[in-house]
Amino acid sequence: MNAIKLATMVKSLEKTATDRETRIAEATAGLCELQSLLPPLNQSLAAVQAEIARGDEELAGLRRQLTRRMRQRQVDRAAFTTSLAWRLTLPLRIPGLLAASFRKNRMRDRIASLEALIRSRDERIESLDAHISALTDSVAGRERLLTILKAQVSRQRFEISALERGVAEESRVHDVMLREFTSARSWRLTRPLRAVGSIGSGWWRRVSGFVPMGRPESNDVGLPLPHNGQTTGQTTGLTGDAATPEGPTVINGGGPARSFEVAWEAVFDDEGTRRHRDYQVWLAKYGELGEADLRRITEHAARLEYQPLISIVMPTYRSRPEFLRNAIDSVFAQIYPHWELCIADDASDDPEIRAILEEYGRRDDRVRIVFRPTNGHISAASNSALDLATGEFTALMDHDDVIPVHAMYMVAAELNAHPNADIVYSDEDKIDKAGRRHEPHFKPDWNFELFCAMNTINHLGVYRTALLKEIGGFREGYEGSQDFDLALRVVARTTPERIRHIPFILYHWRVFHTSGSYSTDFLTGAVESSRRALADHFRGIGETVEITTGYRHYNRVVRPVPDPEPLVSLLIPTRDRVDLLRGCVDGLLHRTDYANLEILILDNESAEPEAHDYFKSLAPDKRVRIIRYAGPFNFSAINNFGAGHSRGDILGFVNNDIEVIERGWLREMVSHAVRPNVGAVGAKLLYADGTVQHGGIILGIGGVAGHSHKRSRGKEAGYCCRLQVPQYLSAVTAACLLTRRSCFDRIGGFDAENLAVAFNDVDLCLKLREAGLDIVWTPYAELFHLESASRGSDMAPEKAERFAREVAHMRSRWGNVLDDDPCYNPNLTLSSEDFAFSAPNRARKPWLAP
Repeated sequence: MNAIKLATMVKSLEKTATDRETRIAEATAGLCELQSLLPPLNQSLAAVQAEIARGDEELAGLRRQLTRRMRQRQVDRAAFTTSLAWRLTLPLRIPGLLAASFRKNRMRDRIASLEALIRSRDERIESLDAHISALTDSVAGRERLLTILKAQVSRQRFEISALERGVAEESRVHDVMLREFTSARSWRLTRPLRAVGSIGSGWWRRVSGFVPMGRPESNDVGLPLPHNGQTTGQTTGLTGDAATPEGPTVINGGGPARSFEVAWEAVFDDEGTRRHRDYQVWLAKYGELGEADLRRITEHAARLEYQPLISIVMPTYRSRPEFLRNAIDSVFAQIYPHWELCIADDASDDPEIRAILEEYGRRDDRVRIVFRPTNGHISAASNSALDLATGEFTALMDHDDVIPVHAMYMVAAELNAHPNADIVYSDEDKIDKAGRRHEPHFKPDWNFELFCAMNTINHLGVYRTALLKEIGGFREGYEGSQDFDLALRVVARTTPERIRHIPFILYHWRVFHTSGSYSTDFLTGAVESSRRALADHFRGIGETVEITTGYRHYNRVVRPVPDPEPLVSLLIPTRDRVDLLRGCVDGLLHRTDYANLEILILDNESAEPEAHDYFKSLAPDKRVRIIRYAGPFNFSAINNFGAGHSRGDILGFVNNDIEVIERGWLREMVSHAVRPNVGAVGAKLLYADGTVQHGGIILGIGGVAGHSHKRSRGKEAGYCCRLQVPQYLSAVTAACLLTRRSCFDRIGGFDAENLAVAFNDVDLCLKLREAGLDIVWTPYAELFHLESASRGSDMAPEKAERFAREVAHMRSRWGNVLDDDPCYNPNLTLSSEDFAFSAPNRARKPWLAP
């Protein structure tokens, strides 16, 4: 077998050798043929070289001939110019030469003049082009400012009117008081004394010189000082401290001079101008855009790396012509140019509406209009407008509202910072028929719990268009709450991180006594629609809830308590003060609609016999245990100690000065505490007089934190009804706080080392938020809180040093977080707890960013 293979290989090699010999022979033959062609080529090359040599000789001869002719010409010219005839005719040639020279010079001057004129004209044209461009930009800027200036004029007129009314009212009150005073018996009886005083004062003026009375002096920081009899103080620890009264301030012995100073400070500012706690004043100082702002916004808008097209959807129906024009004009005035206005008219019966829309459609090809043949109501009309949208994002706008000139720019800037956003919403205010702005709604960052009660996304609400198309747009049958239903369905398809809030007012909602929308004209139906939309949302995410109407017409989501009820351990630190503790424990045991609870009274070295007698009286009740804690008062350590002795899955931290108001408070708090996303739950706490002690905690107030709506009346709505609806907050007080044991253990409980007394509840909540959990505050759990009546004030000298250390620790640990509360708003103050306007505001302006 191997021999066969070897023979085959030999034959193959022989064949290869034969092929190569054949190729060598062919190559040799080709070489011989080339060699035979080489002699003729050499002969041709020699002939070409000889021809080139002959050409070179001819060229040299021509050059020699040219040189001879040039020399001869020079000789002839010299002979001619030296001849007698040339010299004799010189005078005849001079005038011609001079005339030719003159014409040549004149022509040169004329050319130079024309060239200078052309250059001057070119420079003038360039200057005019630049001037025209500048004028065009100036006109555009002035047109943008015109709307703002008109609004400012309107506001100034309103303010003048308000001032006139105020002055008239004060004059009337002054006249009444003066008449009453001068008609009083004491005034008549003291007339002789006044006469003597008048004579004496006249003598004194003549002796010392008269100095007219001006504005009274204020303190160093320009703030009004407390008047006689007024006490000042503050609450410094969020577990609660009583105010410390200071002595009255007396100037020149007090009396009328001091009263006059207080009255002046209350009415006038440092320049002698009347004070106004009015939105118009705040707007004029902090809320308007100046020319420098507009210029920087225009420049920044052009530099944005990402410039999405934003479709503004506007359904119209029986619009008031002047308001419709205002609305469209506000869109046309947008600094950011990449928008389109998608209008669907829902078969308006006024021909003027069609004429207005067609007029604007002719003015700008970014306006897209559809006229519906039949009226289908707001949802159908909105879908018709949405069908026109080609932008990556869609903004919703009503036909009589207005947006400021930087609205679309702010949205685009936010999308540049957060390109993955699916929803962007802004703050808003209202505008009356005269163009006066009022009732600003400065909203928190995305807050789903608050959103369930009220639609915080509208207005201005901007959505990723692809998501709107994915959910099928607006649902018919939800008119009046169609925007709320739309937002809920988009929220279900995104995540909280992709919902962005812009803390600037970018929408002016037209509201006045004769205005109306579907949701206001048909309020009952709108409320029912919102409840159905909310029920659909929770059904879609698999949660069982009950949707009812809460405060006014706002929604309330009632969540069930698990069956069986989880055990709740209520921990009550105390020392003596049986009068407080008894009211607290009796309410928990006998006026609370929740059976599965235990009470741990954490006794911190009570010394009074009444306290020990009361502890003994509680022994028969198996729901109550007395746990002794020895050592100085340390709220954090005591509660951590109590948590270690408790048995419940839910821990409740309750001050000994808490008293129950209504029976369902604990069931409400447990229904939130068991939610997987919730880390802690706080209650609405009232002072004994019914005013608010705790409406949640706002970070940054006073440098660390403060109680929301403190000292407001308990039944008040609060700022934009936030005192009456559940919401996520950054922190709640541990005077009444519930948390799951697993959450408490996960973050290590209270910080007993650094926060013995104050701010430990704020720290606890911030650690829970840092772990990705939400903090819920609910007004539907309402209790009385006497606020640290058994402990006293942190302003006592022996406690002040400890309090200062706790403040320093909070600033060191949470400084950046404390300065930017996502559940608050940078347009609201950090100087008080009443949601007043911030002066100045703290909102970051993207056009000023480096």
